[in-house]
Amino acid sequence: MRHEAQRFARSIVESESYRKTVRDRILSHDLPPAVETMLWHYAYGKPIEQVQLNVTQTEDLSALTADELLQRADALRQQLADLSAIDV
Repeated sequence: MRHEAQRFARSIVESESYRKTVRDRILSHDLPPAVETMLWHYAYGKPIEQVQLNVTQTEDLSALTADELLQRADALRQQLADLSAIDV
């Protein structure tokens, strides 16, 4: 059943008529965004919503003071904020 739904959805999104009208339907707000999204998910699968992060410790942090650890944490927080601001 899943493969049949996938083939059907792909036949729609890959069809000539779909490609010709999708821009007009979106611009005229005739197609709910959720329907468009669902159709693409059925056709090609939903994008992964998780990020895998592997961290290796390269230095001994046990000798740092609490203030030094907080400074490191603040620097990491800023790096993460900067990365989240990038439009991927």
